[in-house]
Amino acid sequence: MIRCWGITVIFFIIIILLLFISWWIKYSNFINSKILVTTKVPAYKIEAKVNGRITHLFVKYHKKVKKGQILALLTNPADYQDVITLKKVLYATVTDPSGLSFSIEHITFLYLGKIEPAYVTFDKSYNPQKYQTYRRLGPHTHEIFSNK
Repeated sequence: MIRCWGITVIFFIIIILLLFISWWIKYSNFINSKILVTTKVPAYKIEAKVNGRITHLFVKYHKKVKKGQILALLTNPADYQDVITLKKVLYATVTDPSGLSFSIEHITFLYLGKIEPAYVTFDKSYNPQKYQTYRRLGPHTHEIFSNK
């Protein structure tokens, strides 16, 4: 019986020694190093040109976007729908092959924010009769043909 207790005591002493040694000898769980994570399709950093709060997001999470696509709308003094309306009118003018004829007279009360001074300058200097005369006379077409 003494022999049985002796083996048990020796076993517990060995266990206590192993626990003490494992507490005394420490292995670091964390290794400090630099890492570079890459993917097949790298992410792009997108930054706004101005500071502000996002008022509207135009894209959904995990959806693909195209170059030049509007992602979000930041707080600003302009009304977004007014700016889009003006943009559509001006682009329709550029793509119209018959010349400069757009309904600027029908555009009133636009809240354009920071681009309003430029729009007012354009609106004051716009004269469709002068432009149509300029296009009809075509002073630069002779220069283009002579340079060939």
